[in-house]
Amino acid sequence: MSAFTNDFMEESGMSFGPFTANNRFAIEKSKLHRSLGDGYKIVEFIALKDDKELVFVEAKPTGYISNLAVPYLDSKIRELTEKFENSIDLFLSAFIGWRMDEHNEIGSMLKTSNYSHIKGKCYLVINGADDGICMGISMALQETLRRRLNIHKLDVIAINDVAAKEYRLIRSSVYK
Repeated sequence: MSAFTNDFMEESGMSFGPFTANNRFAIEKSKLHRSLGDGYKIVEFIALKDDKELVFVEAKPTGYISNLAVPYLDSKIRELTEKFENSIDLFLSAFIGWRMDEHNEIGSMLKTSNYSHIKGKCYLVINGADDGICMGISMALQETLRRRLNIHKLDVIAINDVAAKEYRLIRSSVYK
């Protein structure tokens, strides 16, 4: 089970953060998500990174893409698209007050930030994935999420753990 411990979240063999409690929302395990009922796929967490970027993060373990068969990849892309769309919608619904965060699970900075100067990005982080696989998945996600990305001025990218370190999404080593 993934949950923030202090400022880090351990997920799929990676340690995401640091993200302070004010700058994050562990949406996948939240009571807000559970209040929707079954059937709503959601990303791991949402965070405000460096007060400049709102990130929606989905993490996958090594071996997530076990083969390159088109039907297999299509099913993965559909699943990921649903996770990002649901997460964007639920966050925006809570932000504007249609869904109340009565459990105070959403960090205060996420609730009060002026998003007019903050970029939004959806990250799929696959531990140990090949750069070529990540590029192909990025292109597929950009196509399936095209309308949502355009409406909300978001970007989407699939990266591996090496790139996630460069983007400062995960720390350099996982402490177990």
